[in-house]
Amino acid sequence: MPWLAAISAGIAASQFASLNIVSASWADNLLDKIIAAMSIFTAYLLTAITVLPAIEDKVVVRKLKQWGYFSIFVTYLRQAVWSGGVLILFSLALVPLRSAKMIPLEQLLVSSAWWALLVFSVVSIYRVSKLLFKFILAE
Repeated sequence: MPWLAAISAGIAASQFASLNIVSASWADNLLDKIIAAMSIFTAYLLTAITVLPAIEDKVVVRKLKQWGYFSIFVTYLRQAVWSGGVLILFSLALVPLRSAKMIPLEQLLVSSAWWALLVFSVVSIYRVSKLLFKFILAE
């Protein structure tokens, strides 16, 4: 699901010149907010990893482990943490890249990749947060 949403976002971003994060006047403000938000979400997920041993006694977690699905959840969690971290680094790297001379094709590729990574990270974090809350609230 996150891959499909990311590819769609990257393609959509390439079709609208106003979404070019490299040359937009509003990009600095958005990048600051994205870096701050993704830092918080990534820290939240890293903290959630410490909760996993506490929920191992829950029936739902034991059943998921028994059926082999808990490893899928851990993969989702890893994917969300890594994508959030990569988005933070990409956004930080984009700040000096915005002042560099880039041809329009380079701008388009960088911008599309950034939007795709943003959507991938948001969808990944949403998916793993939804599952984590279900695990915590289950009996």
